[in-house]
Amino acid sequence: MNKKKINVIHIITELAIGGATENTIITASSLNRRKFNTIIVSGKEEQNDDLVKRVKQEEIPYFVNKNLCRLINPARDLLCLLTLTKFIREHKGIVVHTHSSKAGIIGRIAAFLAGSTIIIHTVHGWSFHQYWKRWEMYIFILLERFVARFTDRIVCVTTMDILKGLASNIGRINQYGVIRSGFDIKKFQGNKDTTDKMKKQFDFPLNQRIVGTVGRLSQQKDPETFVNVAHLVSKIRKDVIFVFVGEGELRKKTDNLIQHLKMEKYIYLLGAQKNVEKIFPLFDVFLLTSLWEGLPKVIPQAMASGIPIVSTAVDGVKEVIKNETNGYLSKPGDAESLAENVIKLLNDKEKSRRFVYNSKRLIKQFDSKLMVKQIERTYSDLISKKT
Repeated sequence: MNKKKINVIHIITELAIGGATENTIITASSLNRRKFNTIIVSGKEEQNDDLVKRVKQEEIPYFVNKNLCRLINPARDLLCLLTLTKFIREHKGIVVHTHSSKAGIIGRIAAFLAGSTIIIHTVHGWSFHQYWKRWEMYIFILLERFVARFTDRIVCVTTMDILKGLASNIGRINQYGVIRSGFDIKKFQGNKDTTDKMKKQFDFPLNQRIVGTVGRLSQQKDPETFVNVAHLVSKIRKDVIFVFVGEGELRKKTDNLIQHLKMEKYIYLLGAQKNVEKIFPLFDVFLLTSLWEGLPKVIPQAMASGIPIVSTAVDGVKEVIKNETNGYLSKPGDAESLAENVIKLLNDKEKSRRFVYNSKRLIKQFDSKLMVKQIERTYSDLISKKT
């Protein structure tokens, strides 16, 4: 690395599809290269080949630490700590910026031991939540409290996560700041003319309305409720299909539920897809059934695509979606309420247009250029205070 520049090391548990990885790659590739040298370190468990290729195409130096894994493994975790500490020291990481829970804990300890000047962690939604076992939550909260002691800045994508962190006695209020999860807004605008072509590509019926979502088939995203919503809506409207874009560990279980409810005609599981910005315009309604979230990037992406939103009222979603102003909100797991709200939007074009219009003024805060600019300013401000 060039010694005249500020060396920034981003550490993330894995390069898997999701907001944390997307933000890391955007930040690493977009930082001012006249001022910053940036590299990415990740574990190898669920590496997405397309994301690895993208990192290499952006000419971002990329390293794999095979001991960095999601699950708690004392032997591997200790090896990871030792090897990360050595790596940071050898690469003279002035700034160490961690993402995701496991990398955030081990990476910050390693940065402290290696003598890094600035240690930053981005919370893309806290890892602990009410669906965890109590002892698991307690362990992770204790660890987060510990590493917060030598963290210079805790960046959250929502104000709700700041409040959640402080309520758990993690860090001090002056350590926190909000930087929205950014993306290329222009990519999600103006794709309406591709809808018929995309419908034919996926063999969707051209005369059906579409309710869709994008996310992992995982406990967090609650695909079971998504299927139950589709089942309830299909009893009232036969002209609606439901589309789930994404892959995950609950694929088989979700398939089995679809078959059990005889919903094969109404639900399409597309798996992981590239260029999701071309799929969003297919949706007449965007449906999020998550049980917990930070602030999922798919919400502002749906806004940018001009799609009205029905969502569960979880965490950061409530910061940008106001019930009956620019979307509908329901309690997590409440399939009946979600189905009722989906039907309301399908039946009321005027309300759909109003929700889309009321969301437009919010979109610019999710611009990836703004996100990178705020991160650069954070690095520079902290460095100027400590050097």
